[in-house]
Amino acid sequence: DPYILCEADEVQAVKDNPTSVFKVGSDIDLSSIANFIPIGGCSGDYTCGNGADDPFTGSFDGDGYCISNLTIDTNKNKVGFFGYVETNAVITNLKFEDASVKVEKSGSLLRQVGGVVGHANDNSNSHNIIISNINFHGEVQTNQNGDFGTSNIGGLLGYAYYSALSGLYLKKDSLVNVNGEAGFSSGISSTGGLVGGTYQSTLNNIKNQGRITVNNKGGTIHSVGGGVGYSPASLTSVGFFMGEHASVEINQSGGRDVSDISGLIGYTATHDITKSYSKGAVIVNSDGPVERISLCSNAFFGITDSYVSRGKIDINSSSTISHVGFVGGVIYNDNLYRNFVANSTMIVNGAPSRVGSFLGVAYGSNIQDSLVLNSPIPSYAGASSGSFVGTIDIGGNLANNFTSGDITETGTLNGNTAPGSIVASDVLGNDTHPVFTNWDFATVWEVVPGGLPKLRD
Repeated sequence: DPYILCEADEVQAVKDNPTSVFKVGSDIDLSSIANFIPIGGCSGDYTCGNGADDPFTGSFDGDGYCISNLTIDTNKNKVGFFGYVETNAVITNLKFEDASVKVEKSGSLLRQVGGVVGHANDNSNSHNIIISNINFHGEVQTNQNGDFGTSNIGGLLGYAYYSALSGLYLKKDSLVNVNGEAGFSSGISSTGGLVGGTYQSTLNNIKNQGRITVNNKGGTIHSVGGGVGYSPASLTSVGFFMGEHASVEINQSGGRDVSDISGLIGYTATHDITKSYSKGAVIVNSDGPVERISLCSNAFFGITDSYVSRGKIDINSSSTISHVGFVGGVIYNDNLYRNFVANSTMIVNGAPSRVGSFLGVAYGSNIQDSLVLNSPIPSYAGASSGSFVGTIDIGGNLANNFTSGDITETGTLNGNTAPGSIVASDVLGNDTHPVFTNWDFATVWEVVPGGLPKLRD
């Protein structure tokens, strides 16, 4: 106690003891196991271990060692190095190199697939599953060949329910590749670079440097994020990072909708983000309507002390494009304080409207102490578009915001004027500009000589 694992067959045998305590004692190469059976099974999906329903509830400490050449190729759900984990499971300090997890289906739903954990379920609703300090390099691929949906697919975790997640990293040159070739009614949803879907989970310090590609012929695509795809109810998140090598690419044909595609979280409700940044790219190619695209997140969330830098949004559609912004496509009734966008580019080819460099559409939201620098929206951005916020619907508040370039907002909002003009020399290496009045340069931000502020480590 703990059992020390040093060989490939010892790692595979963990599935037969899913309540025990394990620790990795050396780097382990799994290439001798042609098709690894996930640790922890669930009735109706993966049957392994001692019976039909043997979730992993023990402890697995990688101790910083590397597990290489994991290969899983199956037609099951709840798939990963750990297939299904339940209350009291602890998975920590693991590194994966050159992993390959592949699931292919044609006659039923495809769901809950991750490189490390397919499904984490704390049925005590107390965050008694801990998954922390996990680095993953490899490929997670799903193929749905029938008229059924695909959901909850992630580079590290497919789905997490009431789990404590921290220190998750999808490494450079990793790929999450989700494919659907089905009929009109089939859709792909809840896909993330780190986590596909989550409910009431805590997420802290998650970083993506890999690629997410989602391809669907005939069906919809929605809720795809570089960090998390879908998060209808979760707790405040600190430290979501989309690095400069990270990208989210959507390819859809068949005329159906593409919506809620973002660099950090595709769609979220009651899930605030703080101390985060996004530097990657979101690319959408579709022949149907495209809505709610950003480099941070969409829907009911607040974002504070965060930024987008050298990011890219590139949308191509033969239909309508709307609700597009670097920070958010649309935000409902929440707060955005002390954020900036800098040196980012946007392309919207189609029939665009409601496009803004900071935010596409604000519904009853407060936006304060924020700036946009050298990140213009295209001149062809369409109706209800502006250099800071595209459209303001319902009441809200804009105060002490600044943008470079022409200001095209219309009128005022509750007596507060639209953002003021700014140039790079106003803020580079400077913490005294009025936009920084309420910023914390002692503990949160630091001044970079000749550059924009950066978050402290």
